[in-house]
Amino acid sequence: MLQDRARNISLIPVNLPNGQAIQLSSGGQNLLIKDILEKFCPRFTPGGIVLYVGDAGDKFIVNETQRFREIGVKLDPHGKMPDLIVHYEQQGWLVLVEAVTSHGPVNLEDVLKSQV
Repeated sequence: MLQDRARNISLIPVNLPNGQAIQLSSGGQNLLIKDILEKFCPRFTPGGIVLYVGDAGDKFIVNETQRFREIGVKLDPHGKMPDLIVHYEQQGWLVLVEAVTSHGPVNLEDVLKSQV
């Protein structure tokens, strides 16, 4: 029981714009990702659907693979992934957010492969 409590202390609670609660590991850029999800997204992509959230501890905290398929996008499992992908349907945008980069810029071609 004590181990479980200690493990949970190091997690960052995050509320997605749709109200879903997730937890990110502490450290790194995850406090910035929390702010992006809770402050940036509601302001700049209102009603947008969070399709992907990466985390250093677990690469795929949120991974809406079915939604990606529905919009005709196939992820390259070996490609570089941004920290966050939001589908802003109102504008027809797929918003890629890289909070902090250690490997250079994220290129759309590195992340996604379009299905024809």
